[in-house]
Parts: sequence; C-alpha cells; structure tokens
Amino acid sequence: MEKVFSEVGSKSEMLSIKLQREAIRADGQTQLSHEIALELSQRSAAAGLRPIGAVVFMQRGVLKVCLRTTDSTVNTSEIAKAYGGGGKRSSSSFTLRMDEFNIWTSVNS
Repeated sequence: MEKVFSEVGSKSEMLSIKLQREAIRADGQTQLSHEIALELSQRSAAAGLRPIGAVVFMQRGVLKVCLRTTDSTVNTSEIAKAYGGGGKRSSSSFTLRMDEFNIWTSVNS
C-alpha cells in the first residue's frame, strides 16, 4: 500500500483516485477507512445528501459499518446506537451479520 502511495504522491491524491472506482478494499486499514468515509461525507454534502460517509468491511466474520461526518451538526453515533454500536458524534460504528446486512440494504435502497 505504501509503495502505491509514494508512486502517486500523497494519500489524499491516492484516495481521490480510489474513490472513482465502484469499491475499495480497505480491510484492516483503519486510517484509510477513516479518510475514505470523511471524503464520502464531504461528497454527500456537496450532492445535497446527508453529510455522512459510510465504509463497510468484513471484520471477524461480520460486517463492520463505520460512519463519519465532517458536519458538526450531525451525530453519527445516534445511527450507530440504533444498530447496537456506538462512538462519537463525528465517528461511530456498528456491526451486522451478513443476513442482517442483506435485509438492511433491501429495506434502505
């Protein structure tokens, strides 16, 4: 991963390139997941959507959903708590089993 970053120049430049794809594999890359979610939050706000970025990845056999926002008026922990998780206003997470995720995405799509 670091080799790719050095070839491109900076992490934010690499992040920008990676976000142009459909999906990014960031399992185990906590800082990268955080940066991606923040970037998605900003893009959501710019598109007139709720300013929340979500990154989903497998962790110990379940899906981990990380929520981030750059908007101080938004509380991501309220969403995370509704699904059994927690965190801070600007940074929270929760986990879902795959069957729960399939139901969740079909209801929320």
